[in-house]
Amino acid sequence: SLSVETTISNDDLANYTNDTGFDWTFAVVTPEVLVSLADTFGQSVTNPPSTPHFIIRADGSTTDLTTGFEGPTELLQSIQDAS
Repeated sequence: SLSVETTISNDDLANYTNDTGFDWTFAVVTPEVLVSLADTFGQSVTNPPSTPHFIIRADGSTTDLTTGFEGPTELLQSIQDAS
């Protein structure tokens, strides 16, 4: 997961993942990466409450940006459909 809060500290992000029980990799994007994401996917990618997400395929291409919560079953299906 990528945090679009470019000023969040590594410690704060680590505490967030520990507090929520998320056990996957998190990273904070740089301001330059955030601009690039917004250029590619639109401003919705910068709005965490809308749960923006896209899939990066093995060949480096991406799916379109989607928003909204997807449960584990739906997320796995989206990943399978994207491959």
